[in-house]
This record gives sequence, C-alpha cells and structure tokens, in this order.
Amino acid sequence: MTMMVKAQNMQARLQALQEWSRRKSDAQALDNRRAEWTAQCKKLKKVVDQLDWIGMREHTLEECQSQVKLVRTLVAKATEILQDGGADERLTHEDHWVKTLGATDKLVAQFSEFVVIGWNTLVADLGNFTQPATIRSTLPFSRPGNREAFDEYNEIYVRYQRLARADGPATVEDVPALRRLAVLLQETAARFNFSEVPEAVSLFYVAISSGKGAPLALFTNEVRDWLEAEGQAEAFMVVSR
Repeated sequence: MTMMVKAQNMQARLQALQEWSRRKSDAQALDNRRAEWTAQCKKLKKVVDQLDWIGMREHTLEECQSQVKLVRTLVAKATEILQDGGADERLTHEDHWVKTLGATDKLVAQFSEFVVIGWNTLVADLGNFTQPATIRSTLPFSRPGNREAFDEYNEIYVRYQRLARADGPATVEDVPALRRLAVLLQETAARFNFSEVPEAVSLFYVAISSGKGAPLALFTNEVRDWLEAEGQAEAFMVVSR
C-alpha cells in the first residue's frame, strides 16, 4: 500500500469519525431541547388545567390571543424543522429556540395571572366568613350545642382558608372542595345559639362588633358577671382612646 493510499484511508477514517462525533453531539443537543420542551409543556398544561377547573379557559384564550398565536407560530416552525430531519443548528438559528421558550414562558405567566384572578373571584363569590377568634369572643358557650358547633366551624374554617389563600387550584378536586367547605361553614354558623342573651350583654357585643370598642358605661356588673360565667372575660381588654 502506497503512502498516498494510506493517507487517503486515514483521511476517510478521520472524516467518518468527525461525522460520527457531529451526529452524536447533535443528538445530545436535541435531547437537551426535548427535555427543555417537556418542562415547558408540563408548566403550560398545569396552568391550562387550572383555567379549565375554574371555568376561565375560553375567556383567557381570548384575552391572550396575540401571545397564543405567537407561541403556536414558533412551535409550528420548530416542529417543521424537526420533522424534516433538521439538526440542532437549524433549530437554534437566529435564536429561534430561545424565542420559542421565552414566548412560552410569557404565555404561562399571562395564564397564571388569570388563574389568580379567577380563583380570587370564586372565593369572593362564596362570601366572607367570620374568623373563629371573633366568634369565640361573642359566642355564649353555655348555650347547648355552641361548643360543638364552634369546634366544627374552626376546623372547617382552617381547611377553607388553606384553599382560599392559594394562588389557584392545585387539583381538579379543589374547586368543588372549596364550594363544599363554604356551604359547611354557612350551615355550621347557622347552628350557633345566641338566644337568651341579656339585653345589657347584647348592647355590649354590638358596641364591640362595631370596631370602635365599647364604652365603660356598657361594661356593667351584669355584663361582667355574664362574661365570667361564660368564660369570656379574658377575651376583652380595656384601652384608652
């Protein structure tokens, strides 16, 4: 074998090795792109599911239609490149892939804002529920059933607030669960027994509930004795204006 032939064979092997290395590198790069897009799809699916659960999907798509159109265009181009057997170099040409990921991130952010709006609107529509601490300061526990009803209300309230204070539903069950808890709070509160409360005590509580406090003139001996009998004397504090 002549030196020329040996050189030609060596050149061919080097070219084959370079091609193999290029393909391997490109395959690894495409694997990275695939992982990146899988993560994007996961985020997008989560927020779209949330919009579905709160009945905001169609409205949100309408409000974000320009960004939705942009993402669809960029994804369609990337899909076309890959279907044609395009390499990572074509996919990233002129920052196309960076633009695709950025546009998708922006769309997820826009969708997330509507999730928060929709969730907060749902919570507001269900009504405002009195904090257990406020109820404890006014509920006569000596009345039959009040202690049991209060304990139930407190437990339900904690579960309701845990959902209501979230940025949105985490699962498909969260929306019906929130509605059920709101109904339970209403039903439990309706069981509170305020009957047979002395008039002087009622006037005292009305003043307290006004948010301005009760004047000392309303804190009569009858009110003080009643509060002590109900175990509520420690719930109040005298302060100056």
